[in-house]
Amino acid sequence: MTALAPHLSTASMLIGAGSAVAGYLGQRQQAGAQTRANAEAAESALRARNQQAQQIETRAWQERDAASERIFADRIKALEGEGAARAHGAARGIEGTTVDALARDYWARQGRAEAAITKTQNNITQQLAAEAQGAQATYESRVNALPPVSEPSLWGLGLGIGDAAVKAGRDAVLAETRNPAPKRS
Repeated sequence: MTALAPHLSTASMLIGAGSAVAGYLGQRQQAGAQTRANAEAAESALRARNQQAQQIETRAWQERDAASERIFADRIKALEGEGAARAHGAARGIEGTTVDALARDYWARQGRAEAAITKTQNNITQQLAAEAQGAQATYESRVNALPPVSEPSLWGLGLGIGDAAVKAGRDAVLAETRNPAPKRS
């Protein structure tokens, strides 16, 4: 065996162990980068969900305000209609049942219009609630689709170092059997 063989075996083992450590550290770095990327993607999905929820809420307020304004305008028209009917009836000497029937008709039309507006508003509210649920489902889907992060195992590192030691030992034995040391007399 040459004098260099034990040093080559030691160097081989150190290089193998260093390679195992470098591989482990590289895997840790990749896992850290994936963890950060997943956190950023989840944050982005949350911002998108919150923005969509805000838009839905704004639309709901706008729809409620518009419905309230339509109902208010219809009530004003009914009041004006009733007042006009009573004023015209009084000017012509008509009062009682005829004028009351005309006034009830204005209020009946207003009631039908209000019922239609309320029904439409309820439908819009249900639709917006479904959109909000859809936004939540999209958010959850985006977060659940993120790739899992696997941290490297210390067992793998230990096995890599052990493998390097075994290979170095095997190489030393093979070198010894191929080039036996000269016998001293």
